Amino acid sequence: MNLKTPAQLLLALKVAPFLKKISIHLKNNSA
Repeated sequence: MNLKTPAQLLLALKVAPFLKKISIHLKNNSA
């Protein structure tokens, strides 16, 4: 995954916390 354009970088910054929330949520559910 290479971030060459500012748009891709902004998208990654927007999506990262969302993915983190989901992964934490899934961990809590499986526990």
